Amino acid sequence: MKTYRFKLYWSERNEKLHEQVDAKGFIYNHCMAFYERYYKIFGKYLNRNQLQKHLVKLKKVDKFSYIKEISSQAVQDITDRIDRAFQLFFSNLKRNVRCSPPNFRKETVTIKRDSLDEIYVCIVTDAKDFVVETRTGERVGFDFGLKNFLTASNEKT
Repeated sequence: MKTYRFKLYWSERNEKLHEQVDAKGFIYNHCMAFYERYYKIFGKYLNRNQLQKHLVKLKKVDKFSYIKEISSQAVQDITDRIDRAFQLFFSNLKRNVRCSPPNFRKETVTIKRDSLDEIYVCIVTDAKDFVVETRTGERVGFDFGLKNFLTASNEKT
């Protein structure tokens, strides 16, 4: 496994990306806190469907209407990760096994922002023929597909 990290330089076009990173971070932290509160109050565990239903209700509240801008697939990914992490934790707890943090999937693309508000695209892959070409001054779009993991708008895979 190898991680490639690419910095996205500041641009007004990235402002929307900053807003989405904030919203996704809020969704993740809110779901984690909701999960813990629910367990403390009712003594039951939530599943991803319950978390997703909660987020649908949350979107209808004016204060959190900005969550509507996040794609449903991204929200589902967040709830799936939380659900898997808790399932692993509780299954290991039952077996008196120490729980380790979840690992990356076989190939992953993540957008991250550091403490300096700089945005990075991180690609985790085990592909042996993954080639990184450095270019400046060109705009390129990427498609994450089923046949080819990553295809650039300049038709390179």
